Amino acid sequence: MRDGKEVVQCVFYENLELPRLIRGQVHRCVGNYDRTRDTLTYVSVRAALPSEQRNAQESIKASDAEMRDLVKSLSEV
Repeated sequence: MRDGKEVVQCVFYENLELPRLIRGQVHRCVGNYDRTRDTLTYVSVRAALPSEQRNAQESIKASDAEMRDLVKSLSEV
């Protein structure tokens, strides 16, 4: 899985085939991330719904704003 320049190795255990994954399309991936091995083990993968894509963008914007405020407050100390 790749997001810009960042890459996470993924493992998918399932009896069914993976859905067709199209480069550039947003996917909804559910699983467990192992921080020590930097590996995401999937249990579900599918194309993201438009509402999920909007929610993800809103979450990213909110997180970015909070982190900018936090960094600004720490650098003023």
